[in-house]
Amino acid sequence: MTTRPRVGYLTAASSLAIASPGYFSSGIAATGPVLIAAFSLSKSAFGFVLFAQGMVAALTSPLLGTLTDRVGGVRLLRWAFGLGVGVAVGLALSPGFAVFFVASMLAGLTASAANPATNTLVNNHVPFHRRGKVIGMKQAGGPLGIAAAGALTPPVAAAWGWRWAMLTTACIPAIALVLLWMSRVSAGPIRPGRDRTVARPPLGFRIWTLTVNALAIGWGTGALIGFIAVFGVEGVGLSETTAGAMLTIMGLVGVVARLAWGAVADRTHHSDRLLAIMGALAVVAAVGAWSAGRFGVWMLAFSTVLVGAGAISWNSVAMFAVIKEASAERAGAASGVVVAGYMIGYSAGPWAFGALVDTTGGYGASLGMVVAAFAVSIAALAIRPRGARG
Repeated sequence: MTTRPRVGYLTAASSLAIASPGYFSSGIAATGPVLIAAFSLSKSAFGFVLFAQGMVAALTSPLLGTLTDRVGGVRLLRWAFGLGVGVAVGLALSPGFAVFFVASMLAGLTASAANPATNTLVNNHVPFHRRGKVIGMKQAGGPLGIAAAGALTPPVAAAWGWRWAMLTTACIPAIALVLLWMSRVSAGPIRPGRDRTVARPPLGFRIWTLTVNALAIGWGTGALIGFIAVFGVEGVGLSETTAGAMLTIMGLVGVVARLAWGAVADRTHHSDRLLAIMGALAVVAAVGAWSAGRFGVWMLAFSTVLVGAGAISWNSVAMFAVIKEASAERAGAASGVVVAGYMIGYSAGPWAFGALVDTTGGYGASLGMVVAAFAVSIAALAIRPRGARG
């Protein structure tokens, strides 16, 4: 007799799988002022830490997406959660910047595994009429991780040092591993390698346009998340704790927004329109952040709310669109390709942002770049075959 999966525990484990990479990257971003001082880093060097982490995720996402289709989401999540605990220990115990940098790069593997593995589990174990809601709940893990990192890592770093702040990143994957076991989802058999004489179903044009959209929205989102705390301190004059709180605001709004967007996605077939609205909110948010140096903390807080409502919430609709468009046997691969696009942008954005700050000596050009990236994300949605509808 087959044990019936417990969808509640599966949803919770999936949500934490999405939260863990967000906590890693945002934890580093939120403690950015401390880490820059501790390792004597330039802005571009600090941005490169986040760039390298994201590029590992981007380059391995298609591979892990295909691997998910073979070994199943349960096995991949087990590996990812175990790796997450190891990475946390590596970050905390790193004797110098080189080890910290390598451990940070390995955290990218947890990001590349999360969406393909959880999307496959949802596709295989959740009834179709509940998938939009479940996807919204699991994708809410991303901003939940951002909010938790913004709330916890700056005060922990201030009280006990950055090493203890990095060690907190072990909590999420450890709890998630327990929840995955409690979900009673079996790993299932490992599928044989693909017979290369048999043609695979194509990913489809829509998957590639979503990938372009993902690249642009990821570029702007990564830049803002990566440097919002540093910009808050240097550009707006906030304390390190208050600047880190901007990430908490962004993440908490994102949790609610992802749940809301997931519910809306259940009731509409026009996901392109929803993604365009998110992109428009992100453009307004970036313009607001651009003007925060003149108008102060309230303008920055307003902008972070809009980022949470728009850009941070992108995954909830985008992953629903991927599952809807991709064939069941290629759900993992399709997720991996779109996530790769997002992670390339998410990783390149902070590096480009920091390099522009170092080059120009200010934040104006960098924030202008973010506005442009979000505008491109909207334009990408217009690229579709004749007669196609969102």
